[in-house]
Amino acid sequence: MRQELERAREESSGYKAYLLAVYYFVTGNYSLVVILTGLGLIAFGALILSGQFAVGPLDAITHQVFAGMFGVWGASLVVIGVSAYAVLFANKIFARLTQDDEGESESESDSSTEFDANI
Repeated sequence: MRQELERAREESSGYKAYLLAVYYFVTGNYSLVVILTGLGLIAFGALILSGQFAVGPLDAITHQVFAGMFGVWGASLVVIGVSAYAVLFANKIFARLTQDDEGESESESDSSTEFDANI
Protein backbone atom coordinates (compact mmCIF):
# COMPACT_ATOMS: atom_id res chain seq x y z
CA MET A 1 0.00 0.00 0.00
CA ARG A 2 2.96 2.28 0.62
CA GLN A 3 4.06 2.05 -3.02
CA GLU A 4 0.56 2.85 -4.24
CA LEU A 5 0.36 5.87 -1.92
CA GLU A 6 3.73 7.19 -3.12
CA ARG A 7 2.67 6.75 -6.74
CA ALA A 8 -0.65 8.50 -6.08
CA ARG A 9 1.04 11.43 -4.32
CA GLU A 10 3.21 11.96 -7.41
CA GLU A 11 0.13 12.23 -9.59
CA SER A 12 -2.30 13.99 -7.26
CA SER A 13 -2.55 15.89 -3.98
CA GLY A 14 -4.89 16.18 -1.02
CA TYR A 15 -7.67 13.70 -0.47
CA LYS A 16 -7.59 12.69 -4.15
CA ALA A 17 -4.19 11.07 -3.57
CA TYR A 18 -5.70 8.72 -0.99
CA LEU A 19 -8.60 7.80 -3.27
CA LEU A 20 -6.16 7.18 -6.11
CA ALA A 21 -3.98 5.04 -3.82
CA VAL A 22 -6.97 2.89 -2.87
CA TYR A 23 -7.81 2.55 -6.56
CA TYR A 24 -4.25 1.46 -7.36
CA PHE A 25 -4.27 -1.01 -4.47
CA VAL A 26 -7.58 -2.62 -5.46
CA THR A 27 -6.79 -2.85 -9.16
CA GLY A 28 -3.33 -4.25 -8.43
CA ASN A 29 -4.72 -7.06 -6.27
CA TYR A 30 -7.14 -9.09 -8.36
CA SER A 31 -7.64 -11.66 -5.63
CA LEU A 32 -8.84 -8.85 -3.37
CA VAL A 33 -11.37 -7.83 -6.01
CA VAL A 34 -12.62 -11.42 -6.20
CA ILE A 35 -12.97 -11.56 -2.40
CA LEU A 36 -14.85 -8.25 -2.31
CA THR A 37 -17.15 -9.40 -5.13
CA GLY A 38 -17.89 -12.59 -3.20
CA LEU A 39 -18.67 -10.63 -0.05
CA GLY A 40 -20.94 -8.36 -2.09
CA LEU A 41 -22.84 -11.35 -3.45
CA ILE A 42 -23.24 -12.75 0.05
CA ALA A 43 -24.51 -9.40 1.33
CA PHE A 44 -26.92 -8.99 -1.60
CA GLY A 45 -28.34 -12.46 -1.07
CA ALA A 46 -28.57 -12.13 2.71
CA LEU A 47 -30.03 -8.63 2.83
CA ILE A 48 -31.98 -7.97 -0.36
CA LEU A 49 -33.00 -11.36 -1.74
CA SER A 50 -33.96 -12.77 1.64
CA GLY A 51 -36.27 -9.81 2.26
CA GLN A 52 -34.40 -8.23 5.19
CA PHE A 53 -33.99 -4.80 3.57
CA ALA A 54 -36.19 -5.21 0.51
CA VAL A 55 -38.39 -2.12 0.26
CA GLY A 56 -40.43 -0.85 -2.64
CA PRO A 57 -39.61 -2.48 -5.97
CA LEU A 58 -36.87 -4.61 -4.41
CA ASP A 59 -39.58 -6.54 -2.58
CA ALA A 60 -40.54 -8.14 -5.91
CA ILE A 61 -37.20 -9.96 -6.20
CA THR A 62 -37.19 -11.59 -2.76
CA HIS A 63 -36.73 -15.32 -3.03
CA GLN A 64 -35.17 -17.62 -0.46
CA VAL A 65 -33.65 -20.02 -3.00
CA PHE A 66 -31.98 -17.18 -4.90
CA ALA A 67 -30.71 -15.78 -1.61
CA GLY A 68 -29.10 -19.12 -0.84
CA MET A 69 -27.64 -19.38 -4.34
CA PHE A 70 -26.07 -15.94 -4.07
CA GLY A 71 -24.65 -16.92 -0.68
CA VAL A 72 -23.08 -20.08 -2.11
CA TRP A 73 -21.69 -18.24 -5.13
CA GLY A 74 -20.28 -15.53 -2.92
CA ALA A 75 -18.70 -18.02 -0.52
CA SER A 76 -17.14 -19.83 -3.50
CA LEU A 77 -15.62 -16.60 -4.78
CA VAL A 78 -14.29 -15.76 -1.32
CA VAL A 79 -12.62 -19.19 -1.08
CA ILE A 80 -11.14 -18.86 -4.57
CA GLY A 81 -9.89 -15.32 -3.83
CA VAL A 82 -8.33 -16.29 -0.50
CA SER A 83 -6.67 -19.32 -2.11
CA ALA A 84 -5.25 -17.20 -4.94
CA TYR A 85 -3.99 -14.59 -2.48
CA ALA A 86 -2.34 -17.29 -0.36
CA VAL A 87 -0.61 -18.82 -3.39
CA LEU A 88 0.64 -15.43 -4.60
CA PHE A 89 1.81 -14.48 -1.10
CA ALA A 90 3.67 -17.79 -0.72
CA ASN A 91 5.24 -17.25 -4.14
CA LYS A 92 6.43 -13.78 -3.09
CA ILE A 93 7.98 -15.14 0.10
CA PHE A 94 9.64 -18.00 -1.80
CA ALA A 95 11.08 -15.54 -4.34
CA ARG A 96 12.52 -13.39 -1.55
CA LEU A 97 14.06 -16.41 0.18
CA THR A 98 15.65 -17.76 -2.99
CA GLN A 99 16.90 -14.29 -3.92
CA ASP A 100 18.59 -13.97 -0.52
CA ASP A 101 20.12 -17.45 -0.87
CA GLU A 102 21.45 -16.63 -4.35
CA GLY A 103 23.04 -13.43 -3.07
CA GLU A 104 24.84 -15.34 -0.30
CA SER A 105 26.01 -18.11 -2.64
CA GLU A 106 27.33 -15.58 -5.18
CA SER A 107 29.35 -13.80 -2.53
CA GLU A 108 30.79 -17.14 -1.36
CA SER A 109 31.67 -18.17 -4.91
CA ASP A 110 33.30 -14.79 -5.58
CA SER A 111 35.49 -15.13 -2.51
CA SER A 112 36.49 -18.69 -3.45
CA THR A 113 37.53 -17.66 -6.97
CA GLU A 114 39.59 -14.82 -5.53
CA PHE A 115 41.27 -17.29 -3.20
CA ASP A 116 42.03 -19.68 -6.08
CA ALA A 117 43.43 -16.85 -8.21
CA ASN A 118 45.86 -15.88 -5.45
CA ILE A 119 47.38 -19.37 -5.27
